[in-house]
Amino acid sequence: MIVFARTRWPYDSYADFWRLVELSEFPTCYVDEINLNADAVFITTPVNGEVEVLRQKLEHHGGPKPSRVVWWNLERPDAANMPPVTTIVSDALTVFDTVWVSDRYYRSLDERQQYVTLASHPGMALVPTPLTKQHDFAHMSYVFGRREQILGTLKRAGLRAAPAVGPGPGRDQLLRESRVMLNTHQTPAPIGEPIRIALTAAYQLPLLSEHLRDPYPLVPGMDYVDASAEELEPALRDLVRDEYRCGVLGQNLHRALCVERTFRSEVEAAVKVMRS
Repeated sequence: MIVFARTRWPYDSYADFWRLVELSEFPTCYVDEINLNADAVFITTPVNGEVEVLRQKLEHHGGPKPSRVVWWNLERPDAANMPPVTTIVSDALTVFDTVWVSDRYYRSLDERQQYVTLASHPGMALVPTPLTKQHDFAHMSYVFGRREQILGTLKRAGLRAAPAVGPGPGRDQLLRESRVMLNTHQTPAPIGEPIRIALTAAYQLPLLSEHLRDPYPLVPGMDYVDASAEELEPALRDLVRDEYRCGVLGQNLHRALCVERTFRSEVEAAVKVMRS
C-alpha cells in the first residue's frame, strides 16, 4: 500500500501537489500518524519540524520494520543558507529510507537520491476549454529576487502577465486566458519546478522554461521551449505570435505528463524500484 503523509501545517505552495495525490486516489494520513509497523510505503513532503515525531517513533521502534518512509524533496538545493546537498541527504537518511527528487540534474548532485518523475493528471485543469486570450503569459510563482528582475524586464517590454493567484476558479480562468506558461527559477540552479510543470501539462499550455540542465522526460523544442534568462523575452515574443506552435507544444506536454505518464503511474513505478 502507498500512503501520502501530510504535514499538519498547510503550505500553500504544495496545494497542487496534494490535489494530484487526491486526483490519483492515494490514501493519506498525517506525518504523526505514520505507522512504522504497517506494510506500506509512506511518502511525505515538505519536511518541517513535524518530522521529529517520526524520529522519536524510530528511536522507540528499534530493529527492522515492514514500512518504508520516503521524503519527496521538491525544494531547491541552493536557497540561502542551505547546506550542501550531500549534507541534506545524509541528514534525511537518518529518518527516511529514501529521498526522491524530480529533476535528474538534482539527483546527480547526490546519487543516493532516487529520481522520480512528478507527472500530472488531467483533472488539475478545473475546466479544460481555453478562453479568449487576455494575457501573453502566466507564471503562477512567488515573485522575488531574480524572478522579479526577469518578470520586470518582460513587462517593460510590453508583454502582458496574468496575476499570480492560488488554486481555485480565479486561477483557472487566468490560466485559460493565457497564451504561455512561463517557468523561471527562484535561484540560479538550472533545476525544474515540477509542480508548476505538472499544472501546465494539465491545462495543455505551452511551456517556456528558463534553462533546465536535464529536463527528462521532456524534450526541448518538442514538449517545451528552453531558454536562458536573457533569451526569455525574444522566445516569449516568438511563441505568443505563433498560435499553431503553442497548440502543438501544449498537446505534447499534456501527452508526456498526463497520458504516457501520470502522477499515479510514476509513483507506483518508483515504489516498485525501491522495493526491488
